[in-house]
Amino acid sequence: IVIWLVVATALFFAFLRFTIRGRIFKKLFWDDAAVVVAVILHLTLAIMYKYIIPTMFELDRIANGQEAFTPAFLPPAAVFLKMQFAIIVLFWTIIWIVKVSFLIFYRKLYARLPGGLLRWYLVSGFTAVTYLLAWAFQLGSCVPIKHYFTLGENALPKVCSVLIFRRRLRDAARHPLLECVPLRGSGG
Repeated sequence: IVIWLVVATALFFAFLRFTIRGRIFKKLFWDDAAVVVAVILHLTLAIMYKYIIPTMFELDRIANGQEAFTPAFLPPAAVFLKMQFAIIVLFWTIIWIVKVSFLIFYRKLYARLPGGLLRWYLVSGFTAVTYLLAWAFQLGSCVPIKHYFTLGENALPKVCSVLIFRRRLRDAARHPLLECVPLRGSGG
């Protein structure tokens, strides 16, 4: 239920955005196209979660000794592991698409400032690099990629908590960079 409430909320705000923009500007812009892609991917993510949640709970019950393991569990567990990886990648992609939407919108603001486009390109490049780094860290720093698809092999080592903490710090540093630079330059 929670997943679908989040999707409904996203759909509501996207609809509200398109309605307001349509009435004020009489057209939609490229940043709106990015939002449409993000909403479609968010809906895809919710469908994937709906599909794997029963297996996730069964895996949890088996891991906690509440249910006996049977060989019949292996095929759904293999699908779960593959979809879990896809969900992680899809979630990050959705977040970065929303960031791209902001960047497209901010480009109009940056273009009016002296040296603004240079700053916009720097922030856009930084955002692209952090997306690529997120992939690189996911694919190699915590758990080798082959372990994502092997049951019982995808437990996180303790060093991962440090890496995850560093990622959160990186995200915290990037958001003000993305959101505040045009406001400072435009007198805000």
